[in-house]
Amino acid sequence: MMDFDEFAKFLAGSDKRVRPELEADAVKIGEIQKRIAVDMIGRENPKWPPLAESTVEEKTHLGYVGHVSATDPLLRVGTLRDSIEIEIEPTPLGVEIVLGSHDRIAVYQELGTSTIPARPFLATATLESMAPAAKILGQTAVDLLVPKGP
Repeated sequence: MMDFDEFAKFLAGSDKRVRPELEADAVKIGEIQKRIAVDMIGRENPKWPPLAESTVEEKTHLGYVGHVSATDPLLRVGTLRDSIEIEIEPTPLGVEIVLGSHDRIAVYQELGTSTIPARPFLATATLESMAPAAKILGQTAVDLLVPKGP
């Protein structure tokens, strides 16, 4: 059993590990978010409105359907899918995960326009990553606050 002084020393060492552990966790969580967002491109989502028939007809004529799903929403040649990236940015209190795309089409698809309904793939990916993020961060908290056995 650890006495108070030993535990205080353990916690002092943990203090130095917090930021590097958070940065490593942010990379893991960001990769999960990116994988989910990339996987959504081309798949019908029951929470999204279906593509307009005219859009399906145009995509069919151009050969842009049937690669991932029947109508391949958000997918034509893969530019949007391939533009998805994560950035890990330090903040005064830790780190921030930024999931996004520099492709302007991402904004139109994510938020919608007057003619395109919103099909949020980035926000959805972030929300769907919360459960794995909680596990990852929870394990890190345990590792930082609970000494390993003798």
